[in-house]
Amino acid sequence: MANMLQLRTWINHSTPEIWRRLVLDPRLTLGQLHSALQCAYEWQNCHLHQFRGKSGTRYASPLPADPDFMEGAIRETSVQLFEVFDKPGAKLVYDYDFGDGWQVIIEFEKPVDSETAEYCGESFIVAGRGLITNRERTVMCSDGKRSAPPDDCGGIHTYNELVALGGDDSIERTPSRRLPAHFREHLQWLGIGWRPAYLDIATMNQMLSKIRVLKKFKPL
Repeated sequence: MANMLQLRTWINHSTPEIWRRLVLDPRLTLGQLHSALQCAYEWQNCHLHQFRGKSGTRYASPLPADPDFMEGAIRETSVQLFEVFDKPGAKLVYDYDFGDGWQVIIEFEKPVDSETAEYCGESFIVAGRGLITNRERTVMCSDGKRSAPPDDCGGIHTYNELVALGGDDSIERTPSRRLPAHFREHLQWLGIGWRPAYLDIATMNQMLSKIRVLKKFKPL
């Protein structure tokens, strides 16, 4: 499968911007894109999510405990990527955790030939072939910046303020008593190993390699 979709995704209102560039097989479903985004942004898939199109169309996954959640929505596992990302510039919004209110903007940049594509930080070309097809890879992160906010950290505005307070290096100190209590608690919770500028694309791609095209959707 040489023709792939190159999507640029970013967390809305993140400052500095937190973003990922993903190369995906167009036969994958929106449900699988959800899995890829959870991996790309290091989230734990422990909250509700949905996709929204420009026209107001919603795509979601049914909830046995809340059947009303699917009212007016299309089942995300029934829609393949090429159906919604049909031309460069096409966009979706991915909503995750309606409490913290994360919004990931997804934009179709261009189709790419995975046999010749270059990937940031690593060589994925072996014997003239791109590993994304040579190993039947269906999704890969080719570039990106910054670690993603962890689940339940309070939303993007709280996270931006925490980054401004803590800086891009690990938190190596006990948060100042002069900070508001909720900021001290968040910084202590994030811990000394928190590195907001760090991104490990190689490890992310190892996890993304588990995603496969569903047999029932194999033909394009």
